[in-house]
Amino acid sequence: AISIGVQSNYAISNVAEELPVIFRFIERFFFFVFTTEFLLRLLAYGRSFFTVPEWRWNIFDLVIVVLMVVEEMTAVALDTGAAKSNFSFMRVMRVLRLVRIIRLVRLLRFVQELRTMVCSIASSLKSLCWTLVLLLLMMYVVGVYITQLIADQGFEDPTILDTSEDLYRYYGSLPRSVLSLYQAMTGGVDWDDLLVPLSVKISPWLSILFSIYIAFAVLALMNVVTGVFVESALLTAKEDREED
Repeated sequence: AISIGVQSNYAISNVAEELPVIFRFIERFFFFVFTTEFLLRLLAYGRSFFTVPEWRWNIFDLVIVVLMVVEEMTAVALDTGAAKSNFSFMRVMRVLRLVRIIRLVRLLRFVQELRTMVCSIASSLKSLCWTLVLLLLMMYVVGVYITQLIADQGFEDPTILDTSEDLYRYYGSLPRSVLSLYQAMTGGVDWDDLLVPLSVKISPWLSILFSIYIAFAVLALMNVVTGVFVESALLTAKEDREED
């Protein structure tokens, strides 16, 4: 992974130059070491390689080795003149090269705390998906209401969006309104900047509506979501310790 980072930094610093040969030597050295280590473990375990308690990690290593073999075969093909002239082929090569970073995941099997953290995050993905759905629903409802208010005001004053740059920037369309509401909740934009054009151009009463939205989203909804994630992480950590 460090070697890939060094290569990426060198490539961006020397865009018009090819990578030095030493980088390819390092890549093939690690490819040889990792593949040899995998084959030795495969010979040592034999048929039980896929039935031992750590069979999931063994399958993971198998996938990584296969990807590395495909990468090396692609690199050999890339050395030919025809492959070098094919930009799409070179792009596939870069993608395969990035796959090697996945090998860092193997560290999880040796560090329990790191493995517990990653497992906790993975177990929270389902809750995260439903959280995003709930947030999107709430922002969509409020966004539709605000956008409709601006459209009604624009029916009486067609130049309202032309005379207010902030109103057009933050509420020029329904998707932009939803994005602005998301930014107000997550700190991407100061919510006072979003509130001022509404209260000045549309109605001062929107200050109350917007304040209620911020209070509910930040103080109520986000705290409940945090509690759900913490509970899921604690259950996963407990199960991981029991398995050990």
